[in-house]
Amino acid sequence: TDIRCEHCAELQTTLLTLRERTPPGSFSVEARQFPLDAECNSMIERAEDPVRCLAARARICLAKHPKSDEFTSSLFARQKELTVSELYQIAAPYMGRKALESCVGSPETKARLEEDIAYAARFASDGTVLRVGPDSRVQVNETAAQRDVTVFFGRLWAHVVRWKERPTRFTTSG
Repeated sequence: TDIRCEHCAELQTTLLTLRERTPPGSFSVEARQFPLDAECNSMIERAEDPVRCLAARARICLAKHPKSDEFTSSLFARQKELTVSELYQIAAPYMGRKALESCVGSPETKARLEEDIAYAARFASDGTVLRVGPDSRVQVNETAAQRDVTVFFGRLWAHVVRWKERPTRFTTSG
């Protein structure tokens, strides 16, 4: 995901709703970062927004925190006006600034971000890839999501509800 991506923010909200409405352990989310800035993503041509790379690294650093979803939701809620300073303020209840600065600058975090970007390149994805249940994959093309988010999430919901019975694969495309 990219912190400035409106579809990613919508997906975050939907996944939290699914988590609230399904039994614990019904599905898992493998969060992957794909910041749309050349400062940390060689697949992008221009470096214009330091918040994108910082947010991706911060999300990696806080991924195992018990309230990582809350942190991510707070970032997405401020996505349009989010600054570097605000990001650190939002992160403060979850990790101190010095610890977060150390983590976002660490070789381990850099390697994880590079792995996430390479993962996206492997699938040549033009949308957001989700794994729902064992061996299941849902891919949504952002233009399709723009046209009919309701249909996509309806299909996703149906898939989540039935995945335990018979894991399947489906793809929506634009």
